[in-house]
Amino acid sequence: MSNSSKKRTRYGVLIFGISMAVVMVLSLMSGFLIQFSQRIAAQRAQQVAAQPTDVPTFEPPVSTANITVDRNVLQANGLFSVGVPEPPEWNAVESSYDVATNRARLLLRDSDNVVEVSMEAPAEPVESVAGLNDIYNDQLLGSSWRNYSDWRETQRTTVNRNGIDYLQMDFELEFRDRTYVARQNAWTDGNRVYSVRVVTPGNATDLLIFLLQTVTDNFNAYERFLDTPVNWSSHYDNARNHIIRFPDAWQVTDAAEGLPASIESDGISLRVEAMAGESIASEETAEDYAMSLPNVTEVTTVEAVDQSGTPGYAVTYTYQTLEGIAGTGYVTLLNGEDALHVANLRADDTATGATNYTQVMSTFSLLDGVEIAEEAFGSSAPLVEQPAAQPQGFPAGF
Repeated sequence: MSNSSKKRTRYGVLIFGISMAVVMVLSLMSGFLIQFSQRIAAQRAQQVAAQPTDVPTFEPPVSTANITVDRNVLQANGLFSVGVPEPPEWNAVESSYDVATNRARLLLRDSDNVVEVSMEAPAEPVESVAGLNDIYNDQLLGSSWRNYSDWRETQRTTVNRNGIDYLQMDFELEFRDRTYVARQNAWTDGNRVYSVRVVTPGNATDLLIFLLQTVTDNFNAYERFLDTPVNWSSHYDNARNHIIRFPDAWQVTDAAEGLPASIESDGISLRVEAMAGESIASEETAEDYAMSLPNVTEVTTVEAVDQSGTPGYAVTYTYQTLEGIAGTGYVTLLNGEDALHVANLRADDTATGATNYTQVMSTFSLLDGVEIAEEAFGSSAPLVEQPAAQPQGFPAGF
């Protein structure tokens, strides 16, 4: 082998050795860097975990000295009304009926506070606070607090205010990572069960007590409707201030404030209206009015009535249409201060269902000083602010 060849071989070996050494050093450094970065990441994770999480806080509560009750809201089934304490400014005033529990509910809500008022007719009459204790068990309460992340009952007692025994229950609740408190008063008239429940932030116990007493004191269950089913619907005209209740299967097909309303079912029609400046002065005038209605064949009864303080007349009649459809009619004429209020119900002979039409007509009456609540199945939790709608074509966050 020549000297030049030997030199090239030595250089090749040397370069190979240096290359391998560099590779080994880089491998060691890479492993060290990976371990180092992992240690730093772990330390940062521990530091973050050790830092307390920011918990949203409540605004100072409304001063009870500024609260007034200037309006009354009617539950949509027409069973009761509630005086609304303001402030707070209630962003939702909602009414609903729960078929499963035969329970009518009125709900006032804002982002921090809730007032829930209800009337229900249990399968078995509840005659005392002892019976209420049995009703409000853990299963029922757990279901009623299902919109909250956690709840616990802190106290239960019986209190007497103005001669009425109330079952009073206190609660502590968790919602949106914040602690709320609640108190519920429940009572019975020996048959139906009534309840007022108030939820406020944990820093607003004075407001809670004030709202509970104010709403309870301004709760009005209408005695005129106590003999009618809880599940019946109602039509109330805010402009004419008249109301009528009817079976929940009947549907309001046409109605506008201050204008005639039409309510219908199979073989049944009910028209409710007011005629400004009109009145009915006698049974003879009431009979003449009934005979002037379309297709009436005979007036069968006429009697003077007083429906919840408003005088008038109730007339029954028979009718037969040009198509040969026959039936019975019921018209109630109430003399309001400045208008004649009329409810005219017709039931064809083909109408189905065991409806007491006289009972329906007995609910027609005037009801002043209320506004009807919107029908909606709202949550029993405070309102959650919804994010603003995003423009189409842009992802959330833009």
